[in-house]
Amino acid sequence: MAQKPFDLTHRLDAVIDRLRESGHAARAEELRGIVHETAWTSSSEMLGEIGLCLLRIQQSLGREPPAEVNEGLAQCLKVVRKTWPDIKLPKS
Repeated sequence: MAQKPFDLTHRLDAVIDRLRESGHAARAEELRGIVHETAWTSSSEMLGEIGLCLLRIQQSLGREPPAEVNEGLAQCLKVVRKTWPDIKLPKS
């Protein structure tokens, strides 16, 4: 049986909803802006910026993020890492 394709935009929208529901509206808005309001020159660039945003969100949520948010972030980062396997936040 063929596997259903992973719809990244749909999954990111679900993460945005979960972030809002768990009280992280600013992070939800940041991700929504990157996903829906930014023009990209390439899909690789888009995935890299989405990946960095997801990593910033993970970092801001700390060690114990809400399970429903954490699961969605992990699924989306898995897709990002197919193109950017070594993606990480720059050291500040």
